[in-house]
Amino acid sequence: MSQPQPQRDLNRMADAFDATYAQIKWGSHDGQKSGPGSTIEATRECVRFLDSVIRERDVRSILDVSCGNMRWQKLLIDMHPNVKFIGLDVSKTVIEENRRNFPGLKFECVNSASAVSGRLPKADLVICRHTMMHLALEDAVNMLRNVTDSASKCVCVTTHDNVRDNFHGQDSRVPIVKDVEGAYKWKALNMRLAPFEDIVRNRSFAEFGSCKDANKHHNERFVLYTRCA
Repeated sequence: MSQPQPQRDLNRMADAFDATYAQIKWGSHDGQKSGPGSTIEATRECVRFLDSVIRERDVRSILDVSCGNMRWQKLLIDMHPNVKFIGLDVSKTVIEENRRNFPGLKFECVNSASAVSGRLPKADLVICRHTMMHLALEDAVNMLRNVTDSASKCVCVTTHDNVRDNFHGQDSRVPIVKDVEGAYKWKALNMRLAPFEDIVRNRSFAEFGSCKDANKHHNERFVLYTRCA
């Protein structure tokens, strides 16, 4: 008789990230707590790239599924004040801070299970930057399905070109390792390889372009997938 699959409590991740932000475990960079990959300098190319995507694709609404504390996204919003923006995050602490700091924007605290497999708000452009790399591989796959289902026009996700095997020889149901006191550790993933590539293709998306992202050690890029006509 087969054993039941282990129960994975995704909602524990919210507690872990709340603690990470509250105790500044990733350090404070440019006055923000989302880690060194979210500084103005680290996101300069991404902001420039997304600015062109918004203009060229006539984007009227944006959904960021892991907005953090909005250090770099605010620059993009200032460039396009008429574009509707919704920011999601698993951390209640971050969402409460964002609501105080940016009262004109909409923010929602989403539990990890909903972000991975629940229904997300619809938007022309869905941003999923530095997000799936914190998840178990199985959850990352489900999240990519979820964000592509939510995007009317295009999706931007993080990928790492130097990764040759997304499975890393590990069980896909569990995180590879833990980060600071329970938060899931960042790991490199290549969206152009299995098990991700077929998800994008089967949902009628095609890669259109990309830009360099913050992590040079893994040839990190921010890649745009657009919905085929």
